Amino acid sequence: METLAIYTRLTASTAREGKLAKDVPIPEKIFVAISVANPEKLTPLAGATTAALRMARWARRMGYLVVPVHDADGEVTISLLQRKIVEAIELVQQEKVLRRIVVFFAGHGGTKDIEEPYWLLSNWWSQPQEAVDIIRFRRMLRYYAPIQVTLIGDACQVVDKAFLELKGSGVLDRKDEDNPFPELDQFFAADAGEEAFMIKSRSADGDFCIFTEVLLDALEGDAPNAFDQHRQGDPVVTSTSLARYLQEQIPIEAGRHNVSMKPWPVPGFFTDTVYAQFPSGLGTDGLDVPIDCTDAGPRAGELIVTDMDDQLGPKIDFAEIKAQKQSRAVGIFRDLIFTDTPNYSISGSGLVVIGLKVAAIHGGGYEADPGHHGAFRLYLSSEPNNLSWKDYVVELVDGRCVYVCGVQWFMAKLFVHEHGEISLVHRHISEKAKPAPVVSGALADLAAGRIGRVSAVDLAAQVRRGKHLDYTLGLLAAYLYNAIGDIDGIRSIAWYYHREGQVIPLDIALLTGGKLHMGDDGTLTVDIPATQKRKPRTDVEDGLAFTTSATSAVSGAAVGGRAPWLRSGWRAIETALLHESAEEWRQCAMNVVPHLTEGQFLTVRPEGKAALLKLIERARSISMEMVRDA
Repeated sequence: METLAIYTRLTASTAREGKLAKDVPIPEKIFVAISVANPEKLTPLAGATTAALRMARWARRMGYLVVPVHDADGEVTISLLQRKIVEAIELVQQEKVLRRIVVFFAGHGGTKDIEEPYWLLSNWWSQPQEAVDIIRFRRMLRYYAPIQVTLIGDACQVVDKAFLELKGSGVLDRKDEDNPFPELDQFFAADAGEEAFMIKSRSADGDFCIFTEVLLDALEGDAPNAFDQHRQGDPVVTSTSLARYLQEQIPIEAGRHNVSMKPWPVPGFFTDTVYAQFPSGLGTDGLDVPIDCTDAGPRAGELIVTDMDDQLGPKIDFAEIKAQKQSRAVGIFRDLIFTDTPNYSISGSGLVVIGLKVAAIHGGGYEADPGHHGAFRLYLSSEPNNLSWKDYVVELVDGRCVYVCGVQWFMAKLFVHEHGEISLVHRHISEKAKPAPVVSGALADLAAGRIGRVSAVDLAAQVRRGKHLDYTLGLLAAYLYNAIGDIDGIRSIAWYYHREGQVIPLDIALLTGGKLHMGDDGTLTVDIPATQKRKPRTDVEDGLAFTTSATSAVSGAAVGGRAPWLRSGWRAIETALLHESAEEWRQCAMNVVPHLTEGQFLTVRPEGKAALLKLIERARSISMEMVRDA
């Protein structure tokens, strides 16, 4: 086993008959150090190799089993990552529980939106699956039973047309095991849509990446400001103190090089929160194995931005992109606030399409509303109740097909905006007031693709207050929680929907990590795991008790829809925990994925219509003819 050989060499031990010597303990922690300095079509980043080597050196001295993966040794591929990571996990789990796995990546990164960040591997351009889909990878790690997971990315998270074809991979295979979600720390050099920077050194020290330099200052004890001020005894760097330090120090260090960086550190550990401990007064010299810090700290050099190379075409002006998104968000906000749309349907459920003509509606159970242009009455059940729903596919005249889950007592309002963006709100028919500006602003930002992750906690807390009157708000809150790895926040949203006697949107059910079942009538249910009461993370959460309250486990909660309501929900299907009764549904759903268009709401290209219709044909509600015969 290669990992075993690596471990043996690193510990200066010998192997006997393919096994470690008995006096050499196998670590309980793994550190995967990945660097991709020379991917296809992109600017070489020698500093990425330096960053990964230095992080690996630190981890080895902290007692981790280090798994190095560098393109200096050959192409870095998904299959290589999978083999090395699984080997290391299996080695540790032969004798021990895997307490922590840290995955560090240095190189190029990109994103499609807040829910689709990627790390780019050697052949990302010619083979679109050769990129680490960070969210899917994070969810796949659950099946390998680590107690804690740390993801560290020293890479851009910029948006570029070259990334539109990326498919990415979750790296690991799904296992038939129902393990709890691990505690999660995430430390990224850049928030969604932002850049990271490498410095091409003018000295013999070598090129270096700003983020990793600051990170190592903290981990090696060179930054007292990174110590946890709330811990007694020896100085320690903890999950929370490290996140705070990175948030404060990265912009300062970037400013010294006349650039701006917006990092995204999100602490989530709550058991063993310590990354490094330093005996009082000794600094790094007090470590069991002293760390050489001579190459730490600020250095001068030539700035290199880790963005797209000229080989891919003209450079993209990121300031222009941000301004464009801001302009579009303003237009969408205006549509959501000021467009006069019907708030009631005599059938108790309705659909209105604004901005583009409808070519056809598929799914049965509807008729045009003669009183309002573009409005339709939806007939969901002969005996309507809060749990009545039905799948619909709205075929627009431009050929795009939009999925809409019609829910009893709700009006689905589908907007096609000036530049073709689509947004969808599900307002309760009794609620005639316009949503609060912060809510409409969040929906406009979502449709325009400009929501960042820095304010995810507060924004999620604010918008989820209206989730029972507008399902889209619950979806938005769930996706924000998912972006920061807050699974309990998602489970809390699902629990409150169930308590109120409402269906749980399929996206939220998938993101809870609970097991999904499919009934004989083709409807889905989900088992929602319990959550524990926790302390508020922000002042906004402190004022909203429901965001931190404990919730009980629920079995068989009703799910609304046989397709995810938002585009990003489809990425959760592959990694979802399903009962065997729902496996056929999963395969059918995966056939739709290649036809998804860009944008936040579920829209498929014309050639994907047949696959989408096949997915929903086992919908639970009765047909229009049965309603009329009743």
